[in-house]
Amino acid sequence: MKKIYFIILVVTQFGYTKVQAITPKTTFSTISLVSDGTNQSTQLSGWILNLGNYDYPMTTTDGITYTISSVFLTGTASASGNSSPYWLKFRQDNSWTTNWGSTSFPTGTGVLNGNNINVTTPGTYSVSFNLQTGAYVFTLSVPPPVVSILGASIGTAWTTDVDLAVTDGANYSLLAYNLPADQLKFRQDHAWTTNWGGNAFPTGLGSLNGGNIQVTPAGLYDIFFNRLTYVYSFTPTLSVEQQSKLPLGLYPNPTKSILNLQNPTNITIDKIMVTDLTGKIILEQTQNTNQVNVEKLSTGIYILQAFSGEEKFTSKFLKE
Repeated sequence: MKKIYFIILVVTQFGYTKVQAITPKTTFSTISLVSDGTNQSTQLSGWILNLGNYDYPMTTTDGITYTISSVFLTGTASASGNSSPYWLKFRQDNSWTTNWGSTSFPTGTGVLNGNNINVTTPGTYSVSFNLQTGAYVFTLSVPPPVVSILGASIGTAWTTDVDLAVTDGANYSLLAYNLPADQLKFRQDHAWTTNWGGNAFPTGLGSLNGGNIQVTPAGLYDIFFNRLTYVYSFTPTLSVEQQSKLPLGLYPNPTKSILNLQNPTNITIDKIMVTDLTGKIILEQTQNTNQVNVEKLSTGIYILQAFSGEEKFTSKFLKE
């Protein structure tokens, strides 16, 4: 906190100069909420690789409690490739010299140079921060919209909605759903006001009020939809046969950071490999094969393969 003094000099008609008033004015430190996402705001340098960084100035009347309202936090991965659902910190004077973070959300106490705050639920928030104690509160005011599928042969024709899970306000998914060979569409908030269709299967670029998507053949699918780009995909769910007979499991699934390999019979695992749905290898490890850290992966579906000699365990997982 700084005090600025204003000195007003008055020259009288007789040529004398006198001090009329000295008025102290208090200015407060600038505190902002800074993100690693793609919100619409003025971009400032400072976040990782100076990419995807946005400061949201907070307001204060006492230099202690700072607030901001109606901030949409989405969870889009940053341009730098770091892809926690959404990373945030508080910082002073638009500089990383003094910043606060923590692992807690939606409430917590920030510490100097602490961890990134991980927003776990997308939506519109009001945020408060106490400069003296570091205490902060994120209050969700508007949750992300619901996205569902419905179709000619899903429940009651074109009436029954099956909701997809949302991880970041943009990407929605529904795993291992049994689809009939018939037409369907995506829609928002269980209403036809906003709906998406397309003319391609199993992947395509949808359009608002587009045509019906023809599913063929019927089967068990992992369904993905991006509400911002309208890209959709229907990927056949891995069968038990595809996963092999190794007595292994994977948890938690979905996960935000750590995947654990459940290995009750202590099988020797030689290597773990994670690929995307196109088969591109994302990571490999031959050490600590009971656990995989996938925190830096972008939101989406991946395939984990664990190798033991000639045997292989394969399982899909969702990175939130």
